[in-house]
Amino acid sequence: MRIMDLCSHSQDSAASTRILVTHGTDTMIETGRYISERILRMPSPPVIVLTGALLPERFKDTDADFNVGMAIGALQCLTRPGVYIACTGQVIPVEHAERIIATGKFFNLLSSESKP
Repeated sequence: MRIMDLCSHSQDSAASTRILVTHGTDTMIETGRYISERILRMPSPPVIVLTGALLPERFKDTDADFNVGMAIGALQCLTRPGVYIACTGQVIPVEHAERIIATGKFFNLLSSESKP
């Protein structure tokens, strides 16, 4: 099921209002912003957390398991509807997320602690 279809379905039924999406990290922020622009127009927007891994799960030192666990925890705690990125030890509202291409690290534009 497509993400936007799932969001629309959650408006029409008792479907979950919390959605976890695994996604490639190269375009995760762009996808999150695309989704965010659309869900915030809904009467009852869901909480959506996108996560991925800097190294795919098949690699020994992957961060995939950690990021998925963090995303699941974030879904249980977040109360403000919207789209979030859970990666590299942070949960960031997508509108404040940026990524350093050279290192793959994500950071919050509004947090001085997480800036490169």
